[in-house]
Amino acid sequence: MGFGVIVNALNKIVEAIKALTIATGGGGASANDYKARVFLTGPQSINTTTWTTVQFDTELYDPNGDFDHVTNYDYTIPVTGYYFINATIKLSVNVASQRFNIRLRKNGSSTLINNSVHTSATYSVSAVMVDVIYLTAGDILIVQCAQYTGSSQNLGTGTAQTYFVIYNLI
Repeated sequence: MGFGVIVNALNKIVEAIKALTIATGGGGASANDYKARVFLTGPQSINTTTWTTVQFDTELYDPNGDFDHVTNYDYTIPVTGYYFINATIKLSVNVASQRFNIRLRKNGSSTLINNSVHTSATYSVSAVMVDVIYLTAGDILIVQCAQYTGSSQNLGTGTAQTYFVIYNLI
């Protein structure tokens, strides 16, 4: 991952923390149930050149039950407001000179975030997205990825490799 991509992601995280601090009167974390962190524990194969919904199958937390980790692998926005979004998808193999994409889709048609990583050497590759987005109650979000290695590839598993975090800021 390039240095510029990392700096951009860190800047978005700082913006989100500032917004959270303002929204909570400077006290830090907000006590709301509109948040979730889910990750992939079972194997998932991604066909080459095909956008595929990531099947986040385990919840680390989801106090309001807004993430469907069984059937549709989506998050339904419970209240209108600004949301901090972070997702990381990792391929489980090392690849050379290939493209790997991640995107956030809203209501099945609108792409809100689309990030592409292109490897220039052989190493393990992750695609990351971080943003703060205004969403409306009832919006449905899914995380998808696509890879272009020429053959099917498995996603990395575990809470630190393939995960999705969403948190209502205000």
